[in-house]
Amino acid sequence: MHYRFGPLLDSHATTFRLYAPSAGAPLLLLADREPIPLEAAGGGYWQARIEGVGEGTRYKFRSGELEFPDLASRQQDGDASGWSIVRKPLAPSDRQGPLRPWHETVLCEVHVGAATPEGTFAALSHRLEHFRDAGYTCLEIMPVHAFPGARNWGYDGTLAFAPASTYGSPEHLRALVDHAHELGLCMVLDVVYNHFGDTFNFPRSYVPEWFSDEVKTPWGPGINFENEEVCRFYYENAAMWLSEYD
Repeated sequence: MHYRFGPLLDSHATTFRLYAPSAGAPLLLLADREPIPLEAAGGGYWQARIEGVGEGTRYKFRSGELEFPDLASRQQDGDASGWSIVRKPLAPSDRQGPLRPWHETVLCEVHVGAATPEGTFAALSHRLEHFRDAGYTCLEIMPVHAFPGARNWGYDGTLAFAPASTYGSPEHLRALVDHAHELGLCMVLDVVYNHFGDTFNFPRSYVPEWFSDEVKTPWGPGINFENEEVCRFYYENAAMWLSEYD
């Protein structure tokens, strides 16, 4: 899939991309380097292709006095205010065989941070036999995208592409899903596409086009789904969970 959001890696460089139509002269921040101006790329996007920069690079953006992580960050160093990390997409699963019929679903809703004493993807993976033996056929995982702090229900996150680092790495989440499938368990992921939380809600400052004052929620302005790029962001997010995390 061709993603419009998030870093784009090639064999020699990484292209950093930011959607912020009303931002003025935003900058790319890399550790131990001077800020790098982003160039207008049309359609409200800004970008910079940086030679010799690849997977594992930590980066942020700056608009005015505001520094913020990539809204499409695939991994965070810390919580939703930390550095974003450049990474390649996870390879699609080679899982074969028929899917379990939906009418056989016996669903258990699970919070990764509360399901085990450790509160991690890896610890939950070691507990999957418990759910299978209890008669469940499906685990519904409560939101795991990056949020403020180390513990959270997950409903006030802002970085929809990045699994919360307090639970583990993207590879740990993928291993959890793979092990569940090995045991015959379906996996459902809760996502939050109708609002952001107030803490670390950086987009409200640098991309106000993301929100609609006409859509009210208990957490502030709702998402502006009349904006085609906003719709594209959430489409790409859903496609990522389905393809890269199976």
